[in-house]
Parts: sequence; structure tokens; C-alpha cells
Amino acid sequence: MKDLAFFISSEAYGGLEMNFLNLAEWLSDEGYRVVIIVDKKAKAIIGQAEKRGLHFKAFNTGTKYLSFGFGGKLAKYLSSEGIGIVVFSFGPDIDQLSWAKTFSPELKIIYMQQMQLGVKKKNPYQTWRNSKIDKWVSPLGWLSQEAKDLTRVDHKKLVEIPLGQDFEQLMEGVKDKAASREKLGLAQDKIFVGSLGRLDPAKGIESIIKALSIIRKSNNDMELVIMGENTRNMPGDHKQVLQELAKTLDISSFVHFLPFSENVQDFFGSIDLFVMASEKETFGMVTIEAMANGIPVIGSNKGGTPELLDFGAAGILFEQGDHTDLAKKIIEYLNDPGSKGDLTAKGKDRAISRYSRKVVVGKYRKLIEGL
Repeated sequence: MKDLAFFISSEAYGGLEMNFLNLAEWLSDEGYRVVIIVDKKAKAIIGQAEKRGLHFKAFNTGTKYLSFGFGGKLAKYLSSEGIGIVVFSFGPDIDQLSWAKTFSPELKIIYMQQMQLGVKKKNPYQTWRNSKIDKWVSPLGWLSQEAKDLTRVDHKKLVEIPLGQDFEQLMEGVKDKAASREKLGLAQDKIFVGSLGRLDPAKGIESIIKALSIIRKSNNDMELVIMGENTRNMPGDHKQVLQELAKTLDISSFVHFLPFSENVQDFFGSIDLFVMASEKETFGMVTIEAMANGIPVIGSNKGGTPELLDFGAAGILFEQGDHTDLAKKIIEYLNDPGSKGDLTAKGKDRAISRYSRKVVVGKYRKLIEGL
């Protein structure tokens, strides 16, 4: 098997970094020799590499732009280790890698895209850097189209491979609904809508709270569970904003805030319906996790959510930011008991058949062996 390097200059550790290291770990488990190339200051990444049993090499990675000095050093290291393929996932890292490939033209570079581009990247320098990428991997079709529209990357280099999740590991220890609710301190006789993730304005949680205030006028059994913490380094306290909104709408007793936990089994075990209300979620990992757990999903019609939900065939879509439409879709779902089984089955089948670890790793193995 070929030797691989996973290059990451990020010093943070969040969802994007976790997805990146997950792939590195999964390919290592498949028998590939994997080295994580990381900045010396990235203590969280180094700690995760050690925890996962991944070999790493720490450098002073230098500046993000015009870093030809480090590029030469990186090329020399990769050559000495016999590593011919580098995977990266954070846009600015292409600068260091494009210079490394300039020094070692035989080097193969795979870009694991996780974020939308948003703006054109067609100036001469950006075009030169992107020309060094051998395979541009987009997790969804709309992101692949965005790459065609906003860059000058050779369309033959574009590949679609979704982000993945180890659903078997995720669902280990899942309890029945009664046990999960007891552990989280939730009532046994209520219908719970769930939201999981960071708390910030872009996540659209205000729409869910406002929708709940409408729903409770006709259904007193509906309550809301919000698991998550404020986004780090963002000004203000968005959790307090949400709590104040619930208070203003006189539904505080029916909105339950829980601290984020990496153990999400009890969350998924407790809820009856999951809502993804974000303005522009690129690829909602929690969305596919809910689907795989057999939780019906109602998602906004923006970002990557429609594609994850097969444009409404494997979930329900609502107009993003429109809490009235969200309330209407939830009420319609509650009033049609027969739809639950269909949504649950289609969502679970789509998640496991398209986004499972086994499927994603198989596609990456094929890609890597073809380079």
C-alpha cells in the first residue's frame, strides 16, 4: 500500500479537524502507513494524533502565503520518508503544498474539501496553486459545482466523495428511549424535537424556538432539547439570547438546554424529531447521524442539507429562517403518523448506504490506488 501524509496547519480542534483525522485513522486501520504533518503549536491536533495511535511529525509550518521556504523543507522530508501522496483539508494549506510540489513534481496532492468556497478564486496565483492539486474531493454535488464555477481547476480532477461517520461506533451503547430520557432528566410522556451543535446566530435555533411557540398552541406535548455550547471566540452569549427568547415567548419550561457531550447516544435516544435549521450548513454531520439513528429529520432548504436529505425524499425541507413554515411542517408530520416509518427507513438507508465509514473509505482507497 502507498504511504500517505495528512497535512494540517490548523491549531484548533473542532468538527473539521475531527473529520480530517477520522479519515487518517480509518485509512491507517486499512493498512496504509499514515503520517500526520502538523504545526508544533497545534497541541490539540498532536494530542488527538497520539490518542488515535497515529504517527506525526511536527514542524514550524511558516506563513500561509509565499511559504516556499517551508515548501522545500516539506518536500525534502516527504522524499526522505518515501511518501508520495499528501492529503489536506484547509484551504490556506495549499500554499505550502503547492511549493512542496514545485520542488517535488512527482508528489500527488488530494484536497479533501469540507467548506464552501463562497467567492471566486480565479486570480493567477490562486489558479497556479490549484493547478498543483491532483484530486479535488468535494463531499456533495453542489460543492463540486461551486468548484467548477468559482475556480479554474481542471474539471477532470474533481471527485465527489462524501464525509463519513462510523455509525457502528456512534450507536454503541444506545439505550432505549426511556433510559435515555431518564439519564438526561427529560419527561417520558412528551414529544421532543432536538437540535445538536454550536450555538450561534447562523445555526437558526431561534426559528426552532419560535416554531415551538406556535406548535404548543395546538400540541401541549411538544418540547425542545438543545444540546450545545456557544461558539468559541464569538462575541456575546448566544445561549443567553436563546434563553431570553424562550422566556419572552413564555415557553422556557419547554425548552431544555443541555451541555455538549461527545457521547451523543442519549441525545439521539431521547428525541422524536431532529431539526437542522442552519443558514448554510455545508455538510451537517449531525444530520446524517440523526438519520442513521432512525430519527426523522426536518432541515432547512439551504447549504448542503437538501442534498443530504435527497431533496426531500429522505427528510422534510422547510424555508430557512421561516419559523412559521417550520412549525407548519412539524405539525403536518405529527398529524400524519404513517409518514414516520417511511421517513425513518429512507433516512437511515441513505445515511448508511452513502455516508458510512465503510463506503467512504472504499471510495478513498480506490482514489488513492488510482494515483
